[in-house]
Amino acid sequence: QADMIEYNGYSRETSSRVVKTQQLEWLKWDQTRGMSIHTALTTYGLQGWTLASTSQMVNLFNQFQFGLGQTAWREAESLNQTAYDSWSATENASQNAFLQLFGVNRSLGCDAITEPFCYPSADAYAETLALFGSDANQNQRFNMASVRDDLTEISPDGVIHFDAFSRLSPDNVAVDQAYTSVGVALVRANHVAAVNVPASSGLLLLGLSALLWLRRR
Repeated sequence: QADMIEYNGYSRETSSRVVKTQQLEWLKWDQTRGMSIHTALTTYGLQGWTLASTSQMVNLFNQFQFGLGQTAWREAESLNQTAYDSWSATENASQNAFLQLFGVNRSLGCDAITEPFCYPSADAYAETLALFGSDANQNQRFNMASVRDDLTEISPDGVIHFDAFSRLSPDNVAVDQAYTSVGVALVRANHVAAVNVPASSGLLLLGLSALLWLRRR
């Protein structure tokens, strides 16, 4: 039996690439890393995946309560929205849970690439980014969402702690643009959760009634 990652109504089996809620499924953002919106929809569209709308992304950020007490995420395609959550020595913040569920698209550690800066594994640089949007203003441009956990940076100047960071960027990405460390947020209906139990029971009773009618003939 696979282990389960759960946070505030969102869950994913560790062996699965799908994050589930009661009504909606999200494909992990690292599954579409480096893809444009067009490429992602071409790749996954036949499986029922569609681009996450502005409303769905705003609801996602509000459910995770990024920047709680600082901002309420709004449905505004042209608005740059950012929020910070204070650094903490613990790794149980909502950003950390988000990265465990949706995957990491950009990470930095302590290696030759990041020298002279070092991000120790216990509190490394970890971020996920994804394209989304509804294009309600019909300018043929889409938005980018990003979530970064808090981190510790060791540099020649000493040790610096950075706060967790979340952003919904303005709509300035074309449908065919792709970025190395950015995925595409794809969603689809959770059909299993959508099954109506009373309706299913009604079908069962209808089937039994038909069987009894056939026996009486």
